[in-house]
Amino acid sequence: MPTASPHRPRAASQRRTAALSASALLIGLGFVEVGNAEPYSQRMMLHGAVETTPVSGRAGGAYTLADDKGDHAMYGLFSVERRDNPCYLALRTESINDPAENGGAIRDVCGDRATSGELGVAYENTSFFGTRVFVSGIRVCMNNDRSRVKGFQIRGRRVTADGGVLDLEAGEPVHGQAGGSDVSLHLNTMPAKDRAHCDGWMRWADCPNATEVATGLVAHFDTSDEPRSLTGLALQCRNLGREYTPR
Repeated sequence: MPTASPHRPRAASQRRTAALSASALLIGLGFVEVGNAEPYSQRMMLHGAVETTPVSGRAGGAYTLADDKGDHAMYGLFSVERRDNPCYLALRTESINDPAENGGAIRDVCGDRATSGELGVAYENTSFFGTRVFVSGIRVCMNNDRSRVKGFQIRGRRVTADGGVLDLEAGEPVHGQAGGSDVSLHLNTMPAKDRAHCDGWMRWADCPNATEVATGLVAHFDTSDEPRSLTGLALQCRNLGREYTPR
């Protein structure tokens, strides 16, 4: 059974271990900085109305996934299947001001124990992406008859030290040495993960404004008996900016 909570620390140890050599190269070249669990000095705030994007995939029965924290934004998601049906979906969020504060929400329409492994993508707080990176776009991959989601891809925006909000973009390949070996890296800033029978990537669902990030999901499931399959996703977006006191 998948965990009953999406509140898992970013930068899980197994992911970090696999990335050590590449991370050391990036840090040594000054390409990125390593984050910590301390609150950020430049405080930010989410403001303005929630905007919902179009659906990537196929519309169905809609359910909103969002936590109740007013300063949390989305950094990832994962799903689990039962009998080939992606029926369990978890939103993963983090405070925009404190990387130690995690949250999220779950929708489970499996009807019984989900048995597959997790399929997920996230901007972990590792040196690959840096800290304070949040989702701003998503697309899904579907099976051949477009009835089930079989993959996710995300793109994101990062908060700069002075409170700017910028698209996370891939730079030129990074070359250097790690562990005595020559290493060349090209950062994939739009991580993707898919299962078997991922037969076609759907259109992107992007936050419409340049300073918006996702704070929640609208998950679309088919309307059959459980286990019900995820058929599409939309983002709920809000503007992100430097904290101020409204007059």
